[in-house]
Amino acid sequence: MGMPWAARQEAILRTRLFGYAVLFRAREVPGGFEPVDVTAADEAKALARELELHVGGPVGPNGHRGEVGISVPFGRCGIDGRPLEHVRVLHAEQAWVDTLGPGGRHTRVVAEGETILVEPGVFVRFRGRPRRGGRVLVAFQTEDRSPLFGHATPLSALGQAVPSDPAARLRQTTAAFETMGLDKALAGTRLQELFAQMARSVGEDSEVAAAQTAARAEGSYAAGPAADLFDDTSRLLTPDVIHRIRKGDATLFRFPGMFGAVAPLFPLLES
Repeated sequence: MGMPWAARQEAILRTRLFGYAVLFRAREVPGGFEPVDVTAADEAKALARELELHVGGPVGPNGHRGEVGISVPFGRCGIDGRPLEHVRVLHAEQAWVDTLGPGGRHTRVVAEGETILVEPGVFVRFRGRPRRGGRVLVAFQTEDRSPLFGHATPLSALGQAVPSDPAARLRQTTAAFETMGLDKALAGTRLQELFAQMARSVGEDSEVAAAQTAARAEGSYAAGPAADLFDDTSRLLTPDVIHRIRKGDATLFRFPGMFGAVAPLFPLLES
């Protein structure tokens, strides 16, 4: 007799990185985007409000007219083509995913709730115009728990160190994305360097190998961007969990992240 469906879903989630985020706040300016200075405490409150809305609870005003949401450009080198990222953009009037690879930059419109599949070997950036009075929310799942350090990295054009300050980080990586999107030769060379650098960091890492072994054993790589897995993730958003996120609980809230303010939910399944 096989494992019950609910138990199998939880086993898959136990091998994944998953959670939610609100995109960085920014304003469109000539030639790009200008980040809005924020505090981690305010971003925790904003993320909690969007999560309350996501699960159907009451939500108060939250947002600023004329702003957009934007992520830091990020990518993975992948080991044998894994892991894939599954991303959904929510609470946006309009949304886009920008992809930068050796062939240049491509942009496509993203529909509310659509699952975007991000494959290793490219850099991606998510953008959206929030609904009036709100913020753009992102739901994400990564097929395994291979460590993000060295395996997913923000973009830089000339090998600079990426600042830890969120506004400076967003400003630098966005400029690099725009520059390489206009210069295929630079993009091809620089992307090759970045992915080679990531591969050196993770290629012989025992944590990466263990994470991928666990993911294969539980069928995570075969599960695909299943709607059920996103539904199971949202069920973890109890009032207590959202309260912890609002208070900036270090286990369930991180700022800055690749997307912006991030609520990693996979620690809830750790025991």
